[in-house]
Amino acid sequence: MFAAIGRFSYRYRWPVIAVWLVAFALGLAAIPRLHHELKGGGFSNASAPAQQALDLMQHRLHTGLAEIAIVFTSPTLDARSPQFQAAQTRALAGVTSATIPGLQTVRTYASSGDPTLLSSDGTASLAGLVFDSQIEQAQQQVDRIRARLRPDGLTAYITGDPAVYQALETVSASDLRKAETYALPFALIVLVLVFGSLVAAALPVIGGGMAVTVTLGVLYLLAQRFSLSIFTMNVASLLGLAVGIDYSLFIVGRFREELAHGASVAAAVETTVAYAGRAIFFSGIAVMVGLSGLLMFSYMSLRSIGLGGAIVVLFSVLSALTLLPAVLGVLGRRVNSLRIMGRGGTESRFWRAWSNWVMDHPVVVLVGTVIVIALFAGPIVRIRTNVPTATSLPTSEQARQGYDILQARFDRGALNPVQVLVTWRGTGAAAEPTAPQNLAALFGYGRQLAALPDVAGVTSIVN
Repeated sequence: MFAAIGRFSYRYRWPVIAVWLVAFALGLAAIPRLHHELKGGGFSNASAPAQQALDLMQHRLHTGLAEIAIVFTSPTLDARSPQFQAAQTRALAGVTSATIPGLQTVRTYASSGDPTLLSSDGTASLAGLVFDSQIEQAQQQVDRIRARLRPDGLTAYITGDPAVYQALETVSASDLRKAETYALPFALIVLVLVFGSLVAAALPVIGGGMAVTVTLGVLYLLAQRFSLSIFTMNVASLLGLAVGIDYSLFIVGRFREELAHGASVAAAVETTVAYAGRAIFFSGIAVMVGLSGLLMFSYMSLRSIGLGGAIVVLFSVLSALTLLPAVLGVLGRRVNSLRIMGRGGTESRFWRAWSNWVMDHPVVVLVGTVIVIALFAGPIVRIRTNVPTATSLPTSEQARQGYDILQARFDRGALNPVQVLVTWRGTGAAAEPTAPQNLAALFGYGRQLAALPDVAGVTSIVN
C-alpha cells in the first residue's frame, strides 16, 4: 500500500503539490482570524455540582454573571476620601450600559457604600462591572472599556476573569510568534548540519510548516461550530512543527540514501514511502490515539488540546506521505543542491560506529539512559498543577497587576466568598423562599455554615 502511495505521489506530483498549495493558502488566510474565534477558560465541567449551581444562579437569580474588576490606585489620595471617589466616578463616566454592550451595573464604594470595595490600607478602590452575559461575551468588551476609561489622576488596572482570559489570548499568541521566530532558524541550522545541503534542510521545515498552516485553517472552520480553547493554537503549532519536521526528516533522509545507492528518482520515491512512510504512518497513528484520549475529558480546554494535537499529527503524516514525495519527485537529484558540507546521502561512519557500540553494550546503555531520564523526570514529584489564572500571566500585564493588588490589599474572602445555592422541593407556596418554614430552615442552615472552621460570616436574606 505504501509503495502505491509513493508511486501515486510521484506520478501525480504536480497536482499533489497544487492541492497542498491551495490548502496552504486557505490556511494562511484563516490564521489572522483564528485567535478571535478561540476562547479562554474552558476549565469548567457542565456536569459538576458547582457549575450547575452557577447556571441556576444565573438563570433564576441573575447573579454569578461575568464581572470585570477595575482597581484604582493613587500615590497621594486616600481611597476613602471624597476627592478619590470623585476622580473614580469621573473615570467611569464613559463606562455605562449605553456604551458597553451587556453591562448591567457598576458597583463602587461611592454608589454602594460597601467597605469591601476599599483596600485595607486605603490605597486602592475597586469598581465591579457586572455583565448580564457569560465570560466570553464580557471578554470582548475589555478593549472597549479600556478605551472609554478616563482615570485622570488615578492609575487603573482592569482585571477579573474576562480581562485575564483576554490577556492570556494575547500573551499566548505573542509567545507563539516568539517561539516560532527562534525555533525555525534553530531547526534549520540543525537540519543543515544533518544533511549538509540547504535544499535538503529546507524540505522538513516546509513539510512541517505546511502541516501546521493547514491544521490552523481546519481549526478555524471547527471553531465556527464548536468551542475551542486558545491553547489549541499553541499546541497545534509547536507540536506540528516538531512532528512535521521529524517525519519529513525520515522521508528526505531515506530518499537521499536511495539516490546515493544508484536508484532512479521514481524508484527512490517509491522505496522511501514504502519503508520510511510505513514507519511514519504507524507512529502518527499511535500519537493520534494517545492525544484522542483527551477528547474523553469533560473540560473544553483539554478536549481542544487533544483535537488540535490529533489533527496536526494527521496532516503531518499526510504531508510526509504525499507532499514531500511529490516535491522530491520534482527535485530529483537536485535535493543535494547548495551543499555546504558532507556528501549527499552517504553513510556516516560516526553513526555506524555509535550504533554498533550501543548494540554491543545494551545493559550499559539501558542503565545509563534510565538514570538520565530519572534525573530529568525527578522534579515531577514536586510539580504543582492548577488551572490557568492571572498568576499564569507575566507581571508586566495589567490584568496580573490588578490581581496582585486585590490579593495583597483587599479582603479576598469578602470579594470571593463561597456561594451556596439553596433550593426547596415542592410546588406553589411550599417552594417559595419566603415561606415561614423555608426561612426558618435557611436560618438554621446559615448557623450551621457559620460554625464551620475558618468561616468569618454568612450572608443571606435572613442574616
